[in-house]
Amino acid sequence: MPGYTFTELVASTHIMPINPWPSKQKPGTVIQGIPCKNEKSFQTAQNKGLPAIVYDDAMLAQCGRVWLCLFGFPAGAPVSLTLYDPQQNEVGEILIDIQDNYREFTLGKQALNFSLGMSHGDWKVLTIIGDQTLKSKFTYPDTGAPFLSVSYAQFEEVLNPVTQQAEAGYQSGETILIEGINFPPGLELPVGLFSQISVAMDNHLQPVAGEVIGVEQDGAFSLRFALPAYLPEGVYKIIPILEPDQGSKYRPRYWLNIELGEGME
Repeated sequence: MPGYTFTELVASTHIMPINPWPSKQKPGTVIQGIPCKNEKSFQTAQNKGLPAIVYDDAMLAQCGRVWLCLFGFPAGAPVSLTLYDPQQNEVGEILIDIQDNYREFTLGKQALNFSLGMSHGDWKVLTIIGDQTLKSKFTYPDTGAPFLSVSYAQFEEVLNPVTQQAEAGYQSGETILIEGINFPPGLELPVGLFSQISVAMDNHLQPVAGEVIGVEQDGAFSLRFALPAYLPEGVYKIIPILEPDQGSKYRPRYWLNIELGEGME
């Protein structure tokens, strides 16, 4: 692949159409935007019986944000969960409030935000209700396809999925760490920041900024990316462009949403 800059790549591609979901990922059936109501996790709760701890499998596969949901627990008091990493280390406790009268179930929910700097493998959560121990586990990252994550660039901090802000809390002008695995080895990979706009009732992408990063032989890359100063607050998409030769007809297969707060002065 010839060398190029991100600016050269998108110079004639100001708007790019997108698909609603990354390829080979099925979002499941989400009811009224409530997490953990997609088909797989909802069936898990039903099959296990109630109360049950489940996770949102669609969100985990798409972007590494794990929604933990508690179905059928008594309402009115928080439930304490204990989180363990793949090495069986206790990461910390999570208090989840239980909402009363959500349709046929009570419901409690908590987002865990992961980045690729965290341990890979089976994470577990458990709680004790009376003489009953309830457990659930999920595998991070749960995919063999290209996978993205974003985190703060201060990598010397201990990363904790309970406090890690993977989709919110960024400010314009900050530096973030974009990481990927399972990408084609040796590829010159353009990685861009895009805003989403509506044209004739269709969603399109407007390039904001980006860089080209070399993918290592193990299929991984790590990019420290400075968010442009004075970006308006809102949701932006980080997109690795796997087929740049498609030009203006390029449809991204993988992306990651990030949210920017109020712009810096």
